[in-house]
Amino acid sequence: MTALTELFQAHGQNSTVSADQVVIRRGADIVRLYYIVSGQVMLYTTSPGGREIAFDIVRPGEVFALTGLSSRRAALFEAITITECEFLTLDREVARRMVLVDPAMALEAFDILIDVLRRRTSLAESLATRGLEARLAHWILLQFRLADREPIAGASISVEFSQRLIAAFAGVSRETVNRKLKNWSSRRIVHLAGRTLTLLDATELFRIAGDVGEPPR
Repeated sequence: MTALTELFQAHGQNSTVSADQVVIRRGADIVRLYYIVSGQVMLYTTSPGGREIAFDIVRPGEVFALTGLSSRRAALFEAITITECEFLTLDREVARRMVLVDPAMALEAFDILIDVLRRRTSLAESLATRGLEARLAHWILLQFRLADREPIAGASISVEFSQRLIAAFAGVSRETVNRKLKNWSSRRIVHLAGRTLTLLDATELFRIAGDVGEPPR
């Protein structure tokens, strides 16, 4: 058990939030930190045109809103529940006092913040250097890796995200994702049936993504 987990379990307050609820709004002060007991939360920002651009999914056993530990506590992101979530929440001021006097806890919080920064940087690079097809193909291949499945022809994974969430990670509209997946299905590259995504032509998807290397054989 990590130092931060112990902190939340010892001092956190339990709460349950239904799906599709914004729990942190960009620009608002972060007044509490969150530990997820169950459920999933999407962290995202919003483009000038109002489009959601996601950069992380937070899962059970993980903490978010640690930027609230800084002196500038205004949120730089938004957080919305994907599913019903059970949280342990900790008052920001209480967390600051405890984290700042515990080196192990402070280092853990620092590592989490660095990881969030890395993911946001990766997203910015992807949006700046990859076209729509490449971003979507790259995201699909990433899901196979996260599921610990080799991205080879015939491999399937369960996709826990709606097309709206897939669109948020690709930085496009849901309608665009829907059209592209239908096109790839007709070309026998990938096929999405319900929440099951099947890879039909790994070589072509790697080519579209522009990923270095060849698919496993």
